[in-house]
Amino acid sequence: MATEYQIGSAGRIYAIRADFDPALTDLSPGAYLNARIIQSLFERPDVHEYDMGPGTNDYKMRWASGMRESLNLEIYAPTIYGRMLHGIETRLVPLARRLRDRLVSKQSALSTQPSAVSHQQSAVSRQRSVRAEC
Repeated sequence: MATEYQIGSAGRIYAIRADFDPALTDLSPGAYLNARIIQSLFERPDVHEYDMGPGTNDYKMRWASGMRESLNLEIYAPTIYGRMLHGIETRLVPLARRLRDRLVSKQSALSTQPSAVSHQQSAVSRQRSVRAEC
């Protein structure tokens, strides 16, 4: 089984979250879902773009007709509360993630399974978004 959550506006559909049951990996439920989504969306006259979200995963590139880079910018109010939020987001959260990464890497060194941990340490980030157009 596979699922995808989407939101749409002005002829564009944005994939928000997708997942599948890892027990069914051999059956490729995600590939089947992608094929059905693309087919059903582009049969609709009101849809002209399907944005598969950030990341240039191989499965997205099989369906894509282009890519777009997006920039996330976080702006904090020049108030005590805004400064506090900025400090939390740009200093405390990255510090907590680095500590978590160290703990995870120590744990993975003790076990035979590698750990996959990703994080963002900046208030500004760039992402590539893959899209398909009809």
